[in-house]
Amino acid sequence: MGRPLKPLIEFNKVIQIALKLVEKNGPDGLNMRALGKELGVNPASLYHHFKDKNEILDAVADHVMRSAKLPKKKTIATWDDIAIDLATAYRSLIVAQPNVTLLVVGRRAGHRPAVAHQNYEELLSKLCDAGFPPERALLAMISLEMLATGSAIEEATMGPETQFAPVDPNKYPILYKISQGPKLQLRSAFKEMCYLMMLGLKVDQDQTALRSKSMSRRQSAVTEIANPAKSRVQSRRSAKADSKRKKT
Repeated sequence: MGRPLKPLIEFNKVIQIALKLVEKNGPDGLNMRALGKELGVNPASLYHHFKDKNEILDAVADHVMRSAKLPKKKTIATWDDIAIDLATAYRSLIVAQPNVTLLVVGRRAGHRPAVAHQNYEELLSKLCDAGFPPERALLAMISLEMLATGSAIEEATMGPETQFAPVDPNKYPILYKISQGPKLQLRSAFKEMCYLMMLGLKVDQDQTALRSKSMSRRQSAVTEIANPAKSRVQSRRSAKADSKRKKT
């Protein structure tokens, strides 16, 4: 019998069927036998294309990350706009199916996936352009990612609303009062969480910039006192440089 013109096992088809099984039964519910049955092939033949089940799960998680529907780019976007847009898109992606949420979050194998590098680069570039030192830009990016991941896991495992075990009103009167009021909707509240984090980052960045200017002024004052002639030369050079920049 000749070799079939079309491969019996197609990579993309395997990933799509595996994703459906994960959505239905969770990552632990995926096995070679069930996957082979859905594909109409001998389960043993899957090992010619994948090392094991873990490799299939990694490929599924990678596929989900690649299919992220990122927001359309704005003509002019500030660093905080881009940060919130990317965090919201990432959260929406991983929370679409509870079982998929746990898969994507749990299959990062100790490192952040390469498929997200473009998004990381865009956000870090904006943060650095806004004056964030590299280490602070990284802190801001990881903080947003952790907020999105934690919020997605909370919704996937506990539901879309905040839930409390029965609260003793005598021991915890404030918590009791709040727990009896409107429930916090995690999905709609996520952007507000991001805005609060961005507000903190903005305040921190503004204070850092003010401290830097203050230190620069103090240094200039010390130089003026210690060496007036040198200070005047530096001032003239700075004025000339400013004049050239204005002309260009």
